[in-house]
Amino acid sequence: MGLKGKKVKIPPEVLARIGPPPIDFPLKMARWWLKLVAEAAWLYAQGLMPAEHLDKLRAVSASAAKILPEDLRFEAERRLKEDEDSRTVESDGPELDDVSSISLRG
Repeated sequence: MGLKGKKVKIPPEVLARIGPPPIDFPLKMARWWLKLVAEAAWLYAQGLMPAEHLDKLRAVSASAAKILPEDLRFEAERRLKEDEDSRTVESDGPELDDVSSISLRG
């Protein structure tokens, strides 16, 4: 799929919602592209954007994701792994927060 043909103009109301692209922050830029594609998909679903414009935005978004610097991609993956590891702590059983309310007498 090529990117030739008419340029896709982003509607001003979409830019007002998602803001300008954060060109100095690659991870934020990747999120911005995701928001833009989601907005374009919504406009397409409402019949307000031609399919070829949505396809072009998806292609540009995919290209932008591929050029995300490797060190940032590695750092993001490392943080996700750490987050997952911290959430999956093995336990020997349920923990009691307040044992003073438990009566051991029958």
